[in-house]
Amino acid sequence: MADEVTGPHSKMEAEGAWNNDNPEDKISRSVPVWYDLDEYVIRRVDGKVVGIAGYSDKGTYAILGGMKSQEGSRSWRPMSEKRLELIGDKPKIAGFKAKTIPNETWKEKNRQVYNFDIPPEDEMGIDSKLIEQFRNRYGEDFGIKKWFEILKFVPTGFDTLNKMKILLVDNYLAIFTEKYLDDYEKRRAIRYEAFTASSIRKLIAKNLPKGTYVMYIKDDARDFSQVLFDVLYDPQDRIKGTPLMLEDITLRDKAEIKGAFVFHHIDEGHKLFSQYNIVDFNYKKGKKPNHREKMGSRLKRRGDKPKPLKVNKR
Repeated sequence: MADEVTGPHSKMEAEGAWNNDNPEDKISRSVPVWYDLDEYVIRRVDGKVVGIAGYSDKGTYAILGGMKSQEGSRSWRPMSEKRLELIGDKPKIAGFKAKTIPNETWKEKNRQVYNFDIPPEDEMGIDSKLIEQFRNRYGEDFGIKKWFEILKFVPTGFDTLNKMKILLVDNYLAIFTEKYLDDYEKRRAIRYEAFTASSIRKLIAKNLPKGTYVMYIKDDARDFSQVLFDVLYDPQDRIKGTPLMLEDITLRDKAEIKGAFVFHHIDEGHKLFSQYNIVDFNYKKGKKPNHREKMGSRLKRRGDKPKPLKVNKR
């Protein structure tokens, strides 16, 4: 079976392709001009169109909508993934008005799978007039999704920070390093818990001393995936994996930086990095049952030195 999702396509091309292959269920989307979409993805199975989904890239954010698919085709996820791939890492806003399933079920699927905040608590840099238009049309049935839930890119001279992503919450920085983002890209098929502003506030409230920590990604006791991060306070503390120190990051509004959480590794967690303290976060019971330590971690925690290998002399 040939199965492909392609894009971007124009609205005319996508709707025309759908109507040609689905003449008994032609497009009848009627929306205000502010919710008009100009780009689409198309899913074809064995050459026939089984679904389309639209979006409009506004530069600093994107609008999603216009999803239509044949019942039972399971087109939602592959079209959503393709659409997200094309748009990239920026906030995304969408209204939710399901026709074939209960709307609450539809909203919950988008919350759980794609981390939509429905209804949104934060405008996340999206035009406030547009948000008000969504609110007037959909009430509480609209939401905003952000890649990694990063709320505000704050550094001046962003290009000089390579591929790091940075978020400012209550005068603390959350820094996602290039290595962390690379780890994430390699594991996109895994649904991670989103980092939100409230997540960072939970870390701030713990008053963690300076150091390196590990925390589990999921609450599931059988899933050992873990994140490694540093807590920094001194302006001359170095950001792992970069030549930069904390003082090298200048905020546009000159806000004081009280500290930083530097997320630098994602690990499947086959073995626990036990030389670092575990932070109770999504999983709140310390070390997960049956999670074995890495040998090197155990030696570092004990302060032992690895024993030299014996060499048989001939």
